[in-house]
Amino acid sequence: GKGEELLTAYKAMFGKDAEYPYYVGAAYDNLHIFADGIAKYGEDTTLIKDYLYALEDYSGTIGTYSFNDNGDVV
Repeated sequence: GKGEELLTAYKAMFGKDAEYPYYVGAAYDNLHIFADGIAKYGEDTTLIKDYLYALEDYSGTIGTYSFNDNGDVV
């Protein structure tokens, strides 16, 4: 899956396994979720916030993400 691909790429890049693979995956997913928002809405922080709050079923490396009305992961 996506997580295995990320960890394989990590090992190829750094020459060792990730010490904390969950955190590597979470950081990777967070960056890509945020980058998707920027790609869609530029630097408009209100639109990016609305995008994040409305995000449902984002398939990441460590799982599927959705956010509630407070912006918390569910």
